[in-house]
Amino acid sequence: MVGKITKFYLVRFGIFVRIEGVSMKKKHIIFLFFLLIFMMQWASSYPEFIEKWYSNGIYPFISQLSRTILGWIPFSVGDIIYLSLGIFMVYNLYYWIKHYRRLKRQQLYNAFLFLGTIYLLFYSLWGFNYARISVSQKLTINHQYTPEELISFTRKLIDKTNTIHLQITQDKDLKVTVPFDQNTVFNTTHNGYQTLSKQFDFLTFEQPSIKTSLLSLPLTYMGFSGYLNPFTNEAQVNSMIPMYNFPTTSCHEMAHQIGIGSESECNLIGHLASVKNNNIYFQYSGYTYGLRYCLSDVYDLDPQKFEELLAELNPGIWENFEETHHFQTAYESPIETVSKLIYGNYLKVNKQKDGMKTYNNFVGLMINYYQRYDQSSQLF
Repeated sequence: MVGKITKFYLVRFGIFVRIEGVSMKKKHIIFLFFLLIFMMQWASSYPEFIEKWYSNGIYPFISQLSRTILGWIPFSVGDIIYLSLGIFMVYNLYYWIKHYRRLKRQQLYNAFLFLGTIYLLFYSLWGFNYARISVSQKLTINHQYTPEELISFTRKLIDKTNTIHLQITQDKDLKVTVPFDQNTVFNTTHNGYQTLSKQFDFLTFEQPSIKTSLLSLPLTYMGFSGYLNPFTNEAQVNSMIPMYNFPTTSCHEMAHQIGIGSESECNLIGHLASVKNNNIYFQYSGYTYGLRYCLSDVYDLDPQKFEELLAELNPGIWENFEETHHFQTAYESPIETVSKLIYGNYLKVNKQKDGMKTYNNFVGLMINYYQRYDQSSQLF
């Protein structure tokens, strides 16, 4: 029976599987792999189930265990695993291309087991969080806004950022220079999450494991400021990014650690965890992070209004924005275009239909969050 079942089209995944001349034991294993994959995809269609049994069930135990075991190690274990896997896969790809006429069924079977195991580990250790109930649903907000709301919010955000900028520099023409190092940032991030968790207990964060990435240069060429390693639950931050961006980027990756999959929602949480931190440099990082996204949306909506708002911004803040722009343009390459195309499609496969544009949905979430929960901030 299993021998017949394993000869089928798996239409959902676009894979044609035809297994002949393989032992019954191996057929059983292959069938079990496909059954598990099918069951995982089926379970992902039920957010309430994932939320209860995975995201609030076994995942907190998995993530805390991973961070407890690996968090104390000063370098990124996940990066080393990725480097090792990359070398292994490149070598095997080269071997396959060179010897494709002599490939044996055993080699194809081993490759299938290898890729299947990675797939199962990814979803078991973190990936199911893509299918959980979203933060926006929990907060009963969305990412829709009117042009008038965007302009009004951006203007108030400029006022707020100008105020904090002047508190730090005492001179509106000076850019902000963060006076502490990256490890100090890592040790300070938890403060903002403690404040957030008093209002929203699902944002409670324990056992930090935040590190600079050993792959910071490749990440820079790819156009990414950081990432979460789903296999080790280490939050990786690109050590090359401008220092004033470092706090909010760290808080963004920590949001992934507590099981938030959506990039726009991690942007929101990263922003909030920064502005609610009692360290003023974190606050500046969080407000400028949100402001850059808002100004970008204003420019797309009305370039003339963008110029008007820009005139209200302290020149020193613009100097920080220019610092980020120069950093990004210095490493522009086709690698970034290809990387973001691949990652954008990855996001679409994992329930973020807007791909890379998902990041920008943060603006609407931010506007609606402040309108609903934090009018005392004077942003509304």
